[in-house]
Amino acid sequence: MFRNQKCDGFDFTILLCRSQQMSSKQWGITQLYNKFFNEPTSQLYKLHEALDRQCNAAYGFTDSDNILDQLLALNIELAETEKQGQPIVGAAAPN
Repeated sequence: MFRNQKCDGFDFTILLCRSQQMSSKQWGITQLYNKFFNEPTSQLYKLHEALDRQCNAAYGFTDSDNILDQLLALNIELAETEKQGQPIVGAAAPN
C-alpha cells in the first residue's frame, strides 16, 4: 500500500498496522478500536502511545498538562495571530 513508511515526517506505521489488522480479521475500524485501543499489550495501543508522545513533544506539552486546556489556549493564540495578519506556522517534529 505505502512504499515508504515515512512521508514528510509522518510515520505510516499506525496506518499499516490498522489496515493489516482490519483486513486479516475482516473488521471495520470501529470494531478494531473497540477491541484493541485500550489494550496496553496490543500493537495498536503502543503505536498510539508513541504518536501521543510525538505530538506532545511537537507542541511542547507534557504528560502533566491538561491537553484540552493547552489546545484551547493554542487555538486562541493562533486565532489572534491570524487576526493580526501574521503567518501561522505549524508544529514540527523535535530534533
